[in-house]
Amino acid sequence: MEGYLTGGERFVLVRTSLKPPRQVQATALSVRGALIEIEAMDGDFGAAEPARAVVLKGESKYIAAGEVAAGSSGKIWLRITSGWQVMNRRKQSRFATRMAATVICLESHASQAGRVLDISRGGLRMELHVHPGPGELLVKLNWQRAVVLLPALFAGWDDTQDGGELRVRFGELDAEQIHFVDDLIEFLSTETRAA
Repeated sequence: MEGYLTGGERFVLVRTSLKPPRQVQATALSVRGALIEIEAMDGDFGAAEPARAVVLKGESKYIAAGEVAAGSSGKIWLRITSGWQVMNRRKQSRFATRMAATVICLESHASQAGRVLDISRGGLRMELHVHPGPGELLVKLNWQRAVVLLPALFAGWDDTQDGGELRVRFGELDAEQIHFVDDLIEFLSTETRAA
């Protein structure tokens, strides 16, 4: 069973036997497979009681069911009893890629080539050499012999050593554009599962 907790890592323990369930800040002191010695702010544990472990890492949340109980010499143990479920904290899953793309600023008609870093059904993030300027944008993607222009709205810019990373939200997409994005995401999703 793959684990998502390491020694010294903080997480949230949800005491599901209490009504309503109580969230407790905890630290994994040691990890031995499915058995985890913990230190918890709320340490009044007796016989084994059902609980959930919730671990946040980056944009993902990992949840597993378990049982928690006080052991000998005051130690508290959490035994994971299920597989870990991964839940993306974003509204839409993003998939990494290094696809070439072109950004066109509709106001100035300036365009520049860049690379898409990740994409979701709602938008994308890409590397560019210079800030594309204000106003509405078009993102030109070329994939599997199809070229599509996607309307986009500026969502953010982060400076980097080689220029910056542009974040955009897709504007109103027509049926063909939606189909293109869905096919691309399905392809990237399959690649991710196969890796």
